[in-house]
Amino acid sequence: MNIENLYKKIIPKNYQNNSYFNNENEELLNKLSDFEKKEIEKLLIENLKISDDTLIVETLAYLKSYSAIPLIHEKLILSKAPTDKIIFAISLYNLNYEKDNMIEIVYNSFLEVKNKYTLTYLFYYLVKLNDIRINDYIKSFANCKDNDLSYNSITALSLGKT
Repeated sequence: MNIENLYKKIIPKNYQNNSYFNNENEELLNKLSDFEKKEIEKLLIENLKISDDTLIVETLAYLKSYSAIPLIHEKLILSKAPTDKIIFAISLYNLNYEKDNMIEIVYNSFLEVKNKYTLTYLFYYLVKLNDIRINDYIKSFANCKDNDLSYNSITALSLGKT
């Protein structure tokens, strides 16, 4: 399969398949040869220059693309949306870039999120960081009057301990 077709599978155009990095993305990337990974990395970086696509950022972090750090950092600085900031910061964190600073950005951005569905998604995403302040904030929803938020905060925290 040529590199362009591989790229289209990894970063699909339709939003439903492009909402977040998942096991399917991991499986595709894990099957690539070293040469294909390098070529995909180049395409990802080129496309990130003209986009703020968080799936591209997460894919670069998964590929351990240290050469993408300056561009991801630039996107983080320019970002206004808390969820984008969170994904950019976690990706930089996963690339071992200013880990303490990235946790601070994630935490502060997390506090800005008010949409319950976004919060629910973030519970599962952020618990993986195993940061006490973030986990305490997630825990603060455990006794929430909203059953979805309460249930998902408790479930996310229990999954984070495994």
